[in-house]
Amino acid sequence: MKAPTEDKPKSHDKLSFRLSNIITRLLLGERLKVDELSKEFGVTTRTIREDLNKRLSNLPITCENSEYFLKTLPNIKNYELANFSQKSGIYGLYPKIDYKILLNDTNLVSGFNYENIDEKLFKKLQKTIKENLTLHFTYNEKERIIKPYKLLNLNGIWYLVAVENETIKNFTISKVFNLKFGEKFKKESKFEALIKENKTFISENLITVKLKADKKISEFIQRREIFPNQRILETLENGDIILEMKSAFEPEILGLVLFWLPHISILEPLYLKEKLIKNLEIYLEKEKTL
Repeated sequence: MKAPTEDKPKSHDKLSFRLSNIITRLLLGERLKVDELSKEFGVTTRTIREDLNKRLSNLPITCENSEYFLKTLPNIKNYELANFSQKSGIYGLYPKIDYKILLNDTNLVSGFNYENIDEKLFKKLQKTIKENLTLHFTYNEKERIIKPYKLLNLNGIWYLVAVENETIKNFTISKVFNLKFGEKFKKESKFEALIKENKTFISENLITVKLKADKKISEFIQRREIFPNQRILETLENGDIILEMKSAFEPEILGLVLFWLPHISILEPLYLKEKLIKNLEIYLEKEKTL
């Protein structure tokens, strides 16, 4: 899997670009060779070995027959890997977050660039989810009583997915204060099913987006779940495909489409297509002034 055909990042971003690309490919199950990576990224084989053996030492990377790979792969979707590949920072994993977080069933990870949150608070939240305890806390200057279901990391921000007054909500963890445990509760299957189906920003109100992907990436999309709640609608005679995705988080939709440009376009809804074009126009205008 080659890096998407786009301009290479500037010099100060080359390290993070290279590492994010390597990790993405490892998580997809690829076997990587040092000499091939060296040629692809234009660095020495020594640099690549330092990447694999030192900079990425928190991953359980195995080397056999001069090939580097992960023996055990975490159960994460490819649209989550696409999110990750857009990110430039992979340092400061706090609170002590590493590969194991991908395997923890109290967490859903859609991005690998974590914000700085309190470790004790994080562990308390994990405990309440595992033990099915209600939570009392202050949020946006209001007292809340909620039933916690999952911890979600979306594009670097940690959220607590919980039910309040029979409505599923996403609470930004950094805004949670005065946390106290409450009584036991029983998780409802309808909410668990909704969370399982939507491993991104979770809501009962999802945006349905219709996309067109050209034949250069259509085979890849048909083999893997690239987008959240992805469904192939039609295969065209020229090899292009029409598909739909569903997400509650508009920035995530736009970010994923940007990642796969110029091989994908938004067909519906039109307001999202227009917003994407406007964002690109603003970006290009800013680039002209640099």
